Amino acid sequence: MLSLGSWLLHGCGIWGSTSGPASGNSQPPRTDPALGIQWVWVEGGRFMMGSPDDEVGRYKDEGPQHEVELSGFWMSATEVTNEQYNAFLKAMEVTNAQYNAFLVAMEVHGGEAWEKVEESGANDPELEEKFKGARQPVVMVSWDEARAFCEWVGNGVTLPTEAQWEYACRAGSAGRFCFGDDEAQLGDYAWYAANANGVTHAVGGKKPNALGLYDMHGNVWEWCSDWYDAYTADPAKDPAGPAAGANRMSRGGGWSFEPRDCRSAGRDRDDPKDRDDRLGFRLVAPPAP
Repeated sequence: MLSLGSWLLHGCGIWGSTSGPASGNSQPPRTDPALGIQWVWVEGGRFMMGSPDDEVGRYKDEGPQHEVELSGFWMSATEVTNEQYNAFLKAMEVTNAQYNAFLVAMEVHGGEAWEKVEESGANDPELEEKFKGARQPVVMVSWDEARAFCEWVGNGVTLPTEAQWEYACRAGSAGRFCFGDDEAQLGDYAWYAANANGVTHAVGGKKPNALGLYDMHGNVWEWCSDWYDAYTADPAKDPAGPAAGANRMSRGGGWSFEPRDCRSAGRDRDDPKDRDDRLGFRLVAPPAP
């Protein structure tokens, strides 16, 4: 059993070994030795967030397009898997009082905190067996539980902002997808309604984008840190969304969704307490000290 203090002080040691340099990145990927999470460096820069008025499949809340400037950050190359999330659940064998002190937004769970997290992810009694493979992305995880996982990993790890997510997904592309506008190529990069056969798939099974990030389109929608809000035309630097709201953002589309929902600019929002077999998450981290 891990103590709460050891999680907060030491995390899981995300800054482990390095591998060969990735194309387009100024820093080589790093691998967390404890959880096997590969971290990809995303160089800071500017981009146009949202979609133009004439983009095929566009939803109204993707506009107006606006310029965003972002500082560099690390992003996990894949969505968090059942295997990785189960390591968190095993480590969370603590008293309810400890968990309540640790969990983000504990008021949502109150006295049932541990009972709720214990039955999240692949342990959720309502989750079908076909979603429970070790390398499949974890689903049936609320926004609060995803944030709790981030806190457990430590070292400043959190959920991406909506701007970080879209910037990393695009990887320099201004098109509908990370590879451009040709929808016929989507199956090379994504598990979605046309090819997923009604289930999630092991992470990293499709082509990555130009940064080396997998499944940014499809497989599962990914929780972001922001509260939902309408866009404005104002330029922004490292935006983090509004201070309060009703729904948290999710991005990327999923295994049961059509191409228009899997576009780089596509947006969705959910109650932070929601658990769903279409919702998972990936991680971001600040530059290593």
